[in-house]
Amino acid sequence: MRYHQPYGVQDADAPYINGDPSLGRQGSIIPAEAVEYPQREIIAAIEAAKMTPDDASLSQLLYAMRSQRMNYALAVNSAPNAVAVEFDPPIANTMTPGMPLRIKGAVNNTGPTTLVVDGDSHALRYATGAELLADDIKAGVIFEAIWNDAGYWEFNPYASGAAGGGTTTNTFVNIPYVNDTGTPNSLVANFVPAITALVAGTTIEVRLANDITGASQIKVNTLAPVPIVRGNGAPLQSGDAATGQIMLLIYSAAQGAFQFFGLIPKPASGLGPVGSIILTSGNAAFPGTLKLNGAILPRSAHPQLYAFALASGRIAADSDWTNPANRYWTSFSYGDGSTTFRLPDFRGEFMRFWDDARGVDSGRQLYQQQNSQTGEIVGAGSMAVSNIIWDPSKSPPYAVSTQFSAGIGGMPSDVSGPVHMGDFPKAYTAGVSLNLNVGQETRPRNAPVVPLIVDG
Repeated sequence: MRYHQPYGVQDADAPYINGDPSLGRQGSIIPAEAVEYPQREIIAAIEAAKMTPDDASLSQLLYAMRSQRMNYALAVNSAPNAVAVEFDPPIANTMTPGMPLRIKGAVNNTGPTTLVVDGDSHALRYATGAELLADDIKAGVIFEAIWNDAGYWEFNPYASGAAGGGTTTNTFVNIPYVNDTGTPNSLVANFVPAITALVAGTTIEVRLANDITGASQIKVNTLAPVPIVRGNGAPLQSGDAATGQIMLLIYSAAQGAFQFFGLIPKPASGLGPVGSIILTSGNAAFPGTLKLNGAILPRSAHPQLYAFALASGRIAADSDWTNPANRYWTSFSYGDGSTTFRLPDFRGEFMRFWDDARGVDSGRQLYQQQNSQTGEIVGAGSMAVSNIIWDPSKSPPYAVSTQFSAGIGGMPSDVSGPVHMGDFPKAYTAGVSLNLNVGQETRPRNAPVVPLIVDG
């Protein structure tokens, strides 16, 4: 099928344009071929997949292509070494390199074989060019033939036993298996018969008695304990394996350790990138996370999280971290400076989004915790003043000129002589009553949650 340009246009590659009455522009006229031919092409593909075109589904072309039914055929003859197949439309000699055919054999072959596709015959061989041997093709079993630009069909058997050379020898290896009798992160594997030496490639299976919660080792029979590491050589981490799981361990002489294959996948999942913070309503970290509780961790056991800490912009010397005056406890620390680092401690804190130069919380350091602060207090209540002592030492003029003798009318004075109303009070006792819910900190209504950080 070729491209059909708008009706009445001579340019074979002319585009279609929309009409626009406001510009007086007429839209393209669609020729019948542009509508009919694509439909027929699509229907031909659907029917070649042995499907019936139906308006109820607009995904039939997708299903047809996915099924690859148009490249599947049953052998139509009983000649053992000349497999004949027919396709509609015929493939004949229109093969292209890499074209696959899937064929169900009618009988077993007995030696070198040809594949006859719609009357066009070519050799059926292995990719190496080797001829097929007896029983490489089996009656009722599907095989694949891929056109090779060297001029023959490459044979790809799906049936076991077909290996381009007749008889196949299967070799089975029995991997030693034992139940762990050790403690958490310190496995003990007593095999019978005993393993007396570890060499490169020594492979064992051990069913765990406890969860893996960090760097681990294993003692095999009477041999000295050796580390168990991940495939990249890093120590195991919490959540890498669980009670009852069978660990497949292969000894690496170069590392002097067993490599563990079969890690419980951590949802890079689901949990987010290393360093992401997750909140949980429970009081336990789940696999792949750690509580943000200021714990000291070995860098070697958490290399990705330590790399995140270094790049985070919120890491300080541990001496600064542990100094309360600095308020650095919501940052990481370098730990001992060589082998450890410290997690932030978010316990009991509220989170605030980083200002990041906006100016709402200017002057703030990313690694520094911020103390509580009380803003303007507005409340309703009353104020009572009592025990006034007036100071007659102030000079006139007085706000009120009325005079009283000392002690007259219950007006107290700390000196003898007349007291003038309007003098400034020398001292007084006041009590304020406001309808406020006060305590030792400022806080909104809240619910406690536990902060976790995604580990690597």
